[in-house]
Amino acid sequence: METDLSVKEAARILGTSEQTVRNYVSSGKLPAKRKGRQMFIPQESFEIFMRAGAPVAGRENPSTIDNLPSHPPDKALQPIIEHISSLESKFDRFIHDNQRLLQESKHKDENLTQKDLEIEKLQRDLIYQKRLFEKELEDQKEFFEEKWKILQEEIRQRIDLEKKHFEEKLRLEQDRWSQTLKTQEQRHVQELVGIRNQEGFWSKLIKMMTWS
Repeated sequence: METDLSVKEAARILGTSEQTVRNYVSSGKLPAKRKGRQMFIPQESFEIFMRAGAPVAGRENPSTIDNLPSHPPDKALQPIIEHISSLESKFDRFIHDNQRLLQESKHKDENLTQKDLEIEKLQRDLIYQKRLFEKELEDQKEFFEEKWKILQEEIRQRIDLEKKHFEEKLRLEQDRWSQTLKTQEQRHVQELVGIRNQEGFWSKLIKMMTWS
């Protein structure tokens, strides 16, 4: 089972400093991954990096081959050279794909962060709008309650005023009828007195006629 190497272990194998290993990682030459705050290098990636020409302490860098005198290569080395070239090509593609995936992952993370910020802003706006709506409802409730009290008081005052007007009108009507009845009563009394006087006159006249 393959294990991951720490930066310190990779630097010890390569015979270089930890900062150099970090520079390889940051430049994309040496793929790595993080676990928490620690950086680890997959064993397979490290081996590909070494076969591709990574400098190792005590061993000549394969990249210095181009500086050696030119001479026909041995036929036995030709498959190895071709294999190394194939590995280099695969390694380049691997680094390219890794960088592309890192860029895509970074872009997606940025989009997710932006979406999270937008969602958080929408949530704050909804909470704010809810509080405004609740405050508006409370204000309207107080307004209508106060208006209802005013209307009740106006209706009560109007009823009291109408009642007074009606009572005053009823009293005036009663006084008018009382006065009318009194006037009629006085007239009837006068008529009755007149009738009685006429009866007395005729009674006296009849008596005088019978006497003779």
